[in-house]
Amino acid sequence: MVDAVVSFALKRLGDFLIEEAVCLGRVSEEVQWLKDEVGWMQCYIASAEEKEDDDDGDDDGKYILRKWLTDITKIAYDAEDVLDNFILQTKLPEDIHKVLPNLECLLLKYSCLEDDPMPLLGKLPSLMILNLGSEFYTGKTLFCTAQGFPQLEILKLDDDDGLEEWQVEEGAMPKLRGLTIPENSKMRISERLREIPPPAE
Repeated sequence: MVDAVVSFALKRLGDFLIEEAVCLGRVSEEVQWLKDEVGWMQCYIASAEEKEDDDDGDDDGKYILRKWLTDITKIAYDAEDVLDNFILQTKLPEDIHKVLPNLECLLLKYSCLEDDPMPLLGKLPSLMILNLGSEFYTGKTLFCTAQGFPQLEILKLDDDDGLEEWQVEEGAMPKLRGLTIPENSKMRISERLREIPPPAE
């Protein structure tokens, strides 16, 4: 199980380096370093798991190995999360729906995107929960296309950051059942959005 998790994280890092090499710029070395570190973790995992299953091992040694393997799993997951955050905070890729086709939940904050992210985020085929936090966008208008967000059920806008208008075409977000908008927001939204209740806690 641990080996599979680390292998997946390593593959994600490798794919990212190949697909986004042109855009990485000054951070390419840091991403390569992270890939190398995860690779070294993978090298030790097979033997560590064999030792964990060894009946002749002492209990203290097995405990240390279990703790180490647990930490490695967490690091692998964290590496994947860092990679996803880097992709989103640098710039939303035009093919985000291909880069992250299975993404179901997304928190976007402090990214200060200059371009409206909704048209691209709306292409994510599996996205079900979207949380837009503080400073996710520097513009004044959001726009959702008619075919956008086909699976989205929950949308939370923590801070409108001076947003003035949110335009939603007919047919967008057909499954939306929970919407949170700041109480003091002056953003103009459609009547349909106003009628959607906040999601249950």
